[in-house]
Amino acid sequence: MLKRRLTISQTCEVEGIGKTTCYERIHRGEYDSVGEGKLRRITEESVERRRAATEKPQEAATRRAFERGPEAA
Repeated sequence: MLKRRLTISQTCEVEGIGKTTCYERIHRGEYDSVGEGKLRRITEESVERRRAATEKPQEAATRRAFERGPEAA
């Protein structure tokens, strides 16, 4: 199965961070990345994994409720 890969810019937008922070996270191994020619791609799975590991329990519950929408209430 092909994993979705994000560009640095897409990752920055999703995470709300700057490029320098994104590259630092790659260097620390927080994101799995793959070089494609001159480009660097980050797996969406590693972004989600990092987010889940650093998210507070209340924030996770709020995000899940928001993602389900008002019809789930």
